[in-house]
Amino acid sequence: MMRLAKEDTRDTWRKLDALSARFEIASDLYGGALGPVLWNAHTSLVREAERNQAQSEVVRLQEQVALLRSESATSNESVKELQQALASVHAEAERLENELAQAKNIEILLAAQIAALESAHIGLVEAHERSQREADRQLAALEQAMRDETKKHELSSEALRRDAAQRVAELEARNREMALLHAQAIKELGALRSSLAQNPIRTAWAAWTRREAGGDSA
Repeated sequence: MMRLAKEDTRDTWRKLDALSARFEIASDLYGGALGPVLWNAHTSLVREAERNQAQSEVVRLQEQVALLRSESATSNESVKELQQALASVHAEAERLENELAQAKNIEILLAAQIAALESAHIGLVEAHERSQREADRQLAALEQAMRDETKKHELSSEALRRDAAQRVAELEARNREMALLHAQAIKELGALRSSLAQNPIRTAWAAWTRREAGGDSA
């Protein structure tokens, strides 16, 4: 077999076949005579091992019975202690379940508040973009109007420029205000997410307290 592992050739296989044939002949000659002897020896060893194992098991059971008898005096007290501990565990488990249910409710509330804040943020961004587009449109219209009026009335161009500049300044101030509101909303959303990541239960309870105290209306 070692040679076959190194040299997988026809010659090696022929030698293996020859050895197999010789082994079959030897088995036919000696197997019938050696079989009962080997079986009896094996059975004897098995029975001896089973007897030794049975004796060891008897000794072990006797020791266990003695130990159980020595511990029977304190078993009732141990049962009482275990029952008290079990009752305490049940009470603690019930308390934890209540806290978990409260935490889940707060988590749902926080998720709703975050969703509302994100929706408001999106609306603010869209409003800012619309305002910017409207400002650009009005500015373009004003510039066109200024060019038209300049062509028509050269003398009144300065007053028109002042009016246009004032309207442009108003539009820019409005855009700055919308940008500040946008930045404030982003900052509040980031603070809420950071607080939630650090201590979700405390943040949720504070948010709920502010809401109950009238924070939503504010």
